Amino acid sequence: MATKICPICGEGTLKSLKFYRRVDFNGEVYRIENLHSVCDTCGSEQADASQLKQNKRNMIAAKKKANGYLTGAEIRSLRAELKITQDIAAEMFGGGPVSFSKYENDDVFQSSSMDRILRLSVEVPGVFEYLARKAGLEEQLVGKWETVSAHTVGKKIKTTKVVDIYNYGNSPRYAA
Repeated sequence: MATKICPICGEGTLKSLKFYRRVDFNGEVYRIENLHSVCDTCGSEQADASQLKQNKRNMIAAKKKANGYLTGAEIRSLRAELKITQDIAAEMFGGGPVSFSKYENDDVFQSSSMDRILRLSVEVPGVFEYLARKAGLEEQLVGKWETVSAHTVGKKIKTTKVVDIYNYGNSPRYAA
């Protein structure tokens, strides 16, 4: 890391430090990491643009968690579980071309409806496949569909579609 000269006194060098703020959201206290720099000559404390950006991201992540939203790290993990890129996620779920970068870096809050649809995509069988089909990405993401029927003691239970395991992943996914 390059040595930064203090813009206040022009003589000292800035040392990057972190401290923790206690913030109350909805009656719950969160400990949020904040970054700043201190001059070794004049003692002035300041935060540069990158430190301010990270401080804002840390605050937004805590607010997301406090309000029951997926954090950026959770969205990134969810997207990895679905094996899709940020571009494909934006095409499937909406939000704009760079929306998932912003969600995952905790630059912005996703809407409550976006939060719900992301959760549904991994928690409810068939939702991901349905959205892929609606976005015209079915063949690219979930492979070929095969219709199968399940029977028990001569009684038909349900007809469903099974996604080809080879094209998608290690375990079968089902669509309604």
